[in-house]
Amino acid sequence: PTTVAATAVVKPPPFQISSVHEAQRYLKLFVYGNYGVGKTLLAGSAALVPQMQDVLMIDAEAGDLTIHSDSNIGEAEFHSKIDRIRVTTFKEFSRVQEFLKLHCMYRDQGNMTKLKELESKLRSDYDADAPPRVYKTVIIDSLTELETFSMYQLLGITDKTALDEETAQAEWSEFKRNNTQILRAVRAFRDLPMNLIITGAAAYVQNDSKKFIYQPALTGKLAKQVQGFMDIVGFLHMVSDGQGGDVRKMFVQPGSQYDAKCRFSQYKEKAFENPSVKSILAAVGLLEK
Repeated sequence: PTTVAATAVVKPPPFQISSVHEAQRYLKLFVYGNYGVGKTLLAGSAALVPQMQDVLMIDAEAGDLTIHSDSNIGEAEFHSKIDRIRVTTFKEFSRVQEFLKLHCMYRDQGNMTKLKELESKLRSDYDADAPPRVYKTVIIDSLTELETFSMYQLLGITDKTALDEETAQAEWSEFKRNNTQILRAVRAFRDLPMNLIITGAAAYVQNDSKKFIYQPALTGKLAKQVQGFMDIVGFLHMVSDGQGGDVRKMFVQPGSQYDAKCRFSQYKEKAFENPSVKSILAAVGLLEK
């Protein structure tokens, strides 16, 4: 009798092995602090670093005026290096992530035609003769405000909800769903092949040891959990310079009065003084020469 040998179908594995030296490293930075300390300004300084350009700001706070008014990031640089998407709902925020995922795929393929097609559908000032934007950095400003949008969505609050209309109160189920929703969002943006800078407000809270510390102004366990997704968590604060003035410092090593972290072992200092994105990249070995 004739024997027919079975042909095994070998499926490719759902993963790849690569050298750590081959991987392109992107900055994943979460900076938080009190209102007015300069978080948006710090994030916007990414526009002055060639390897970070182009920059897309997801603006949940209408905070781009800060960048417009800064002498180091003038209006010309703002318009030429930074684009802005104003979001007012969590749904809009989610759609931006989907756009960036597609954008990064076309960018890495070098497919300028597809990038132009995407741009033609989204830009109000679309110029068919101009080269497409090639985003390498996304700024989320701020996560504190976006968490509010997330909770509004869960409670059914929209821009059509009257200010004097009685709305549902958040209960345990909403807080749990909100936690999952924010963590999924941060992870999705973290996993994009691009630089990520997130800003957030600061809260002065009592920790498990009954000590008051500064940490990101997020609900419940989110304040700690979100930090785990980032390579640097910086607490931006104004401190005395000892000469009657103030200096802006971003603390990146854990302290007794604030949450902070830095995964880059080569950076040993406690804080960055008057930080910019360029100075941070240089200090942790990510600045391209």
